[in-house]
Amino acid sequence: MYGPMTTSRQVLQLVRGTASIPLFRGQDRVISKLTCDDDIVMSMLEHLRRALPGEGVGLLSAVRFCGELIAGRFYEGRNIESSRTRYTMHPADVSAALADIERRGEVVGAVVHSHPRTPPVPSRIDLKDATIPGIVHVIAGFQPTVSVRAWWLDFDRQGIAVAARELEFTSGVINGEAGERESFTVVRGDFEQRGDDGHGGREFA
Repeated sequence: MYGPMTTSRQVLQLVRGTASIPLFRGQDRVISKLTCDDDIVMSMLEHLRRALPGEGVGLLSAVRFCGELIAGRFYEGRNIESSRTRYTMHPADVSAALADIERRGEVVGAVVHSHPRTPPVPSRIDLKDATIPGIVHVIAGFQPTVSVRAWWLDFDRQGIAVAARELEFTSGVINGEAGERESFTVVRGDFEQRGDDGHGGREFA
């Protein structure tokens, strides 16, 4: 029960973007909304601030109700990349979080990470590193203002993330108007046409 569409095995590497193994299945079971209590959002932001100027990372546990995820707990992770533009959650932190999520009878609801210098919109690097369909991505941005947004990634038949669709994100702490942006979509080709990495830098090899 590690995710909304997963079997109970294949759990050890939810670390890079989302990992390099097929953890989640059933991409057709689309999530449309993520709800977080205020204390969960505050805990998430405090952890990600401590990671500055690098990217921070963590996991959200959740329960699923129809097409909605309701967050249960935020799990802090250490970014072993020490990077401002990508993240890899420490395997020990992943294992500890997964064990507690299973004990609580919840699922892995979202991978959380931050953009220290850019808005919370999936970057080209985020799309390139993502390899697991069927999981929500929560991004916190710290410039120009603090904001949090949730995204659902669409994958093609080759397992490549090609687009990100914004979800309704509900919390009393931040982004009260988030539901108005449900139709916002990021397409991988947009980055390729601009020749950047989505973080304001040039495209990498």
